[in-house]
Amino acid sequence: MFRRPLIYRIAPPLAAMALFLVMTWLYMAGHQTLYASILSNYGILPFKTPFLDIAQPLAAWECTRLGLDVIETTYCDPLLRPTNYPPIWISLSWIPLDAADTAIVGWFMGLAFVLTLFALPAARSASNAATMALACTSTMVVFGVERANIDISLFTLCAAAAWLLLGRPIWRGAGYALFLAGAALKYYPIVLVVMAARERLRVFVAIALVSAILVLAFFLTYHDEIWRGARFIPAGLTPDIFGAKNILLAADLVSETVFAGSDSAMLLLRIAAALIYVLLAISLIATVAHTMRNPAFADGMKSLAPSEHVFLAVGSILMVACFFVVQNVGYRGIFLLFTLPGLMAMGREAGDDKLRRVFNAAVWAILFLMWSDGLRTQLVHLLAALDVSLLIRMVAIAGFWLVRELVWWWVIAQLCAVAARFLLASPITPSIRALVKPKR
Repeated sequence: MFRRPLIYRIAPPLAAMALFLVMTWLYMAGHQTLYASILSNYGILPFKTPFLDIAQPLAAWECTRLGLDVIETTYCDPLLRPTNYPPIWISLSWIPLDAADTAIVGWFMGLAFVLTLFALPAARSASNAATMALACTSTMVVFGVERANIDISLFTLCAAAAWLLLGRPIWRGAGYALFLAGAALKYYPIVLVVMAARERLRVFVAIALVSAILVLAFFLTYHDEIWRGARFIPAGLTPDIFGAKNILLAADLVSETVFAGSDSAMLLLRIAAALIYVLLAISLIATVAHTMRNPAFADGMKSLAPSEHVFLAVGSILMVACFFVVQNVGYRGIFLLFTLPGLMAMGREAGDDKLRRVFNAAVWAILFLMWSDGLRTQLVHLLAALDVSLLIRMVAIAGFWLVRELVWWWVIAQLCAVAARFLLASPITPSIRALVKPKR
């Protein structure tokens, strides 16, 4: 009984580790052409050297030590990129690292991320372990590791915090502190403070109050740098970016490029996109309400192992917040890995056949999203091999993008239901109801 769960736990991260070590060997052994070809087929545009994203903050430290302003331009960075990370990064410039250390820092960041995969809740079956292995070697994962984006380090931090939340009060407090540390490094983990809803009301209020004070102090200390750097946060519409705004931005792009000479056509297209956005939002709300009304859903959430439940809640809250608040480069989807063990368990154990099918479909939809850039790349190659017309290629690629957007909305709807159920079932909910319930 011990060996099977162990195999199910270690097989997916071992697959990721094997891929990581093979790609390392290919590059170090001088097979850069094959290395770049593999990345290209994954749907990742290779740069001349790996770990492109971590090079900028390291260069920013180097420039800061020289007394240079790095927010608008980092002159120590070969690409002269601005600094769009929270300003606390600049305050860490005393760390004796610079752009010359990119390779070693990036490689160890990737290694730490892959090792973190061993900490994810174990799969419950061989098929679930195979699914996790596919997710752990997906385009999103490879993209994040190859670029050495800070998101992969935040993944490690959030995984550590999730395990701490399973311990005694003092360890749970450390977990909430890690979420706040993550927010200082890249803003978006601040939403995970809502995980304190698992505590008693007094504890929740204390954590919320401390968090608010720290956020206010952070803003008052760095507000100039925050406003200057915020305009450099990536936005726009590229094939790998995901977020609720994509539909509206796509309409703007088409109207400005195809219908630039017709104001009426541009207006109609934008109105149509706005209507589609509203319909998607209504559909999401209806999906969440339908799932929440199913009694088996609440029972299924209760049946999860504590680690499955916490990781599912952390991943769901993060992905829902990121989807609606900002646009996200594809590698941020690595946090979908947090949700898969719980969703797969729900797909096996939920007491309602229809609900099991929904969550099994959600697992497959997440796999599609995590591999979507690679699948899009293979579609482009297939269309080129078939030598179809440019119009057919454009329609096919646009159709694939639209399908991906619709899948994102559907997956986020399921994760919204999970986040809502987590909050409703939290200990603070009855306390809040008692406070607001009128006395008779």
